[in-house]
Amino acid sequence: RSDAQGEVHAIGFDRDDSLSSKWLFQLDGTETYGLQGENGQYTTGSGYQSFAIKVGDYFQGDFDRLVLAVDDDEDGSGKATFRRITIAESEGVNVNGTASALITYGGAQDAGTATVSDNDNRVTLTDNAWKSILIDETITEDTYLNFEYRSDAQGEVHAIGFDRDDSLSSKWLFQLDGTETYGLQGENGQYTTGSG
Repeated sequence: RSDAQGEVHAIGFDRDDSLSSKWLFQLDGTETYGLQGENGQYTTGSGYQSFAIKVGDYFQGDFDRLVLAVDDDEDGSGKATFRRITIAESEGVNVNGTASALITYGGAQDAGTATVSDNDNRVTLTDNAWKSILIDETITEDTYLNFEYRSDAQGEVHAIGFDRDDSLSSKWLFQLDGTETYGLQGENGQYTTGSG
């Protein structure tokens, strides 16, 4: 998250202590520096946003430094906070047999975490997590959404569904559980928290 935009906000890798843009992913900033695949996806002041960068699509090899950067030589007012940093061999979930990356959904509403396990077949959401997976699907009158679900702690809204952009929308979301009412209610009430 960043509440004050500097010149370069970035995260990445390196093999020595010399500045190098070729392994650095820019997330925000008024200047252009490093790999640009993630730049422009974050708006200063919008709170925490989750990123899942498939680093191997950009480069591979041995590294001994994780680099975090907020560069603001002009007036020193730039600010950035990184948290819950993990490096893993996979950050995708199998949907229809294809491992797909989890990305943030709902902007600042997504302030939680997602953990992928079980050979990419299970995703666990914690805190206030809203995640999406990019798919290319046409929903017809014969479409079924099949999955297994469990919860050991009831939140405000537990749901699964579809969307066409990254803005929150209740009209295609099936609520499964929760203390608040949000989305399509046909499946809500059929599950009891902690029932396995």
